[in-house]
Amino acid sequence: MRELHLARVLAGAARRRVEPAQRRGREGDVGVDVEGAGEHRRLVAHHADATTADMGEADDDVGRPRRLELEELAVVDARDWRTNKARDAAGAARAEGKVPLLTAEHEQVQAMAKAISEHPLASALLCHGDVEPEQSMFWPDPVFGIWRRARLDAARQPGSGRLIITDYKTVASAEPGKFAKAVYDYRYHMQAAWYLDAAAACLGEHDAAFLFVAQEKAAPYLTGVYGLDQDSLDLGRAMNERAMERYRDCTESGIWPGYQPEGVGYLSLPPWAYTREDYL
Repeated sequence: MRELHLARVLAGAARRRVEPAQRRGREGDVGVDVEGAGEHRRLVAHHADATTADMGEADDDVGRPRRLELEELAVVDARDWRTNKARDAAGAARAEGKVPLLTAEHEQVQAMAKAISEHPLASALLCHGDVEPEQSMFWPDPVFGIWRRARLDAARQPGSGRLIITDYKTVASAEPGKFAKAVYDYRYHMQAAWYLDAAAACLGEHDAAFLFVAQEKAAPYLTGVYGLDQDSLDLGRAMNERAMERYRDCTESGIWPGYQPEGVGYLSLPPWAYTREDYL
């Protein structure tokens, strides 16, 4: 049962990252978050309860988080999603509130869950009995006047100690130096600062801790647990504030500048291009 619980956590995290097109929200509920910051490299505006749509409507009290039920897994006996039969099976699974996985994906999720269950700290952070999974939080920002949101993978408050927020990441390498680079590349330091702000605003937890559980996607699925130092969090929070200011200004003005607002931009090849060619 413990490994099944972990498998649901892993599959749920995977679903949120690979199926953004399946999310939907109520019209008019606009919010800002850093979900998928690695793909977008910026804060994005969208429906506030988009990530909770499959679980039902978000709580009307935006300042109060609620616990969401974890979905079941549905194994689709197919090699890939290219056949109509596989796609129909996936659609039927989603209609029942389940997470569809190919047979090979299901086996991988089970193996990854087993590896985490054997990691003392990671398993304590993700599947201990007092862990609150997948809490959605919404709050108004007092400085920029916009609604913010966050969805925590897991949160635990042992006894009367500090709240610990845990975010699960699948990575190419969980080696500390390489994961530190991934934190910057995918803006995970922005996410960490954002979620700590959520804990302070919605739960009154001003001394919460934020940890990553980073797990490699290839066997033996090595796992590391990491936190960020204060300088990294401060940089992430400063980047969040600049992004919120830009979002507010664009929302109020209706002007959303792109990479080249006007005119023609002229490009130069990167310096290494000239060392690779012998034409010059």
